[in-house]
Order: sequence, then structure tokens, then C-alpha cells
Amino acid sequence: MTLAGYGLGGDPRRGGYVPARADIKRLGENALDVFVPGADGYPRAFIYDFDGPDITTNVIGGSTLGNRREATVGAGDSGGPVLVLDNGRWVLVGIHTFNLVFPVKPPRFSVPPPRLGSGGGGMLIAPYAAWLRALTVTYPPR
Repeated sequence: MTLAGYGLGGDPRRGGYVPARADIKRLGENALDVFVPGADGYPRAFIYDFDGPDITTNVIGGSTLGNRREATVGAGDSGGPVLVLDNGRWVLVGIHTFNLVFPVKPPRFSVPPPRLGSGGGGMLIAPYAAWLRALTVTYPPR
């Protein structure tokens, strides 16, 4: 998945330290690790971890994009798009909503986001598509 936003920048070891700017879009990738089900059992949200170069930062497990590609979001990125390339088309699949610190036990560790070993997640769009369409007014083209 590709994450986009205009929030805090930085690097994976020191975390966020570059101020957010509305004229600088930041892009990154991550692997979706866990779907979070709603009361009906269907996926409503997603969670990912911010993996680094070794197993100590792969907190959830699962797939990783590797240290050179994997990214996370920073303060000010909430509400930004989560996109997936599907058959050559970019598709909006979610909205990034939160960063998190995992409650992990040694030898793994978790640090405050957005550093290696932290994580994040957000809401999926598809479960709410009908509701969003009902609230959206479509104007005819001129």
C-alpha cells in the first residue's frame, strides 16, 4: 500500500523532526499486516508495523517491504489516502488514521512512532462506501 500525506517528516531511527508543510507531499509504502474486523466480522480497519533491517523491528510479523522501502505516517498525516495499485490503476482503499506503539515483550521492542518498530493503521473505505455515496451530492456536468 502507498501512504500519502503532508505531515511531519523525518527518518526511521530518529523519528519525526522535520516540520509539516502544506506544500510538501510525502509518499511511502508499507505492507498491510492485519485486518481488524467490525462487530459483523468483516474487515473495517487495518494495522501495519514499521519494519526495519532485522526481526526486532518486525513487531507484528508477516511481510515486509524491507528497510529501504518501508515507511509510516507522521503527525499531520491523519486523513490522508491509502492507495493500492490494482491492474495499473490507483485505488483508494483506506484513510490513515493513527500511529501506535505496540505492547511487546523482549527481545522485540516498540518505540514511539514514527520510528522503526512502531506501527500505524486506519479505516478501510469499502465498508463505508454506501454511506459515503448517500452523503455525497453529484452535480451534472456543465
